[in-house]
Amino acid sequence: MAVQWDENLTVGIDMIDYQHRMIFGNVNTLLDAMAQSKRNKEVGKLIEFLTDYTIKHFCAEEELMIKHNYNAYPLQEAEHTIFIENLIDLRKEFETKCITSNLLLRIQQQLCNWLTKHIRNEDKNFGAFLKMRAQFGYLINSAGNVELF
Repeated sequence: MAVQWDENLTVGIDMIDYQHRMIFGNVNTLLDAMAQSKRNKEVGKLIEFLTDYTIKHFCAEEELMIKHNYNAYPLQEAEHTIFIENLIDLRKEFETKCITSNLLLRIQQQLCNWLTKHIRNEDKNFGAFLKMRAQFGYLINSAGNVELF
């Protein structure tokens, strides 16, 4: 039931790619814990960590978008907001119903499918934008930050 990372999901910005891999890893850990009927407390902590980490990741992406006047920033921000709202809804459902097969299926469908589609489309475009900016006098350092030469 795991979602698989593959090189087609690479956007070419080390920091963003690393964070995406971490999100995928955390989604898989969550799905495995739920499928194995792990204790609700453990699953709850995984959902909380995934939510917090994803929010931090989206903030980091959006800061880069703002810093570099990325024209698709409003679309990205709106999509990020919807994803976080869905994640929070799933978290609330877990808190009221605990682990259900419906919740497991929703996480698989909503989170995994959305992440894959979003990265392949929106984030790849953003990565290409940052790489193009690097060609015109900006440098992307090892931390994923873009700086002037």
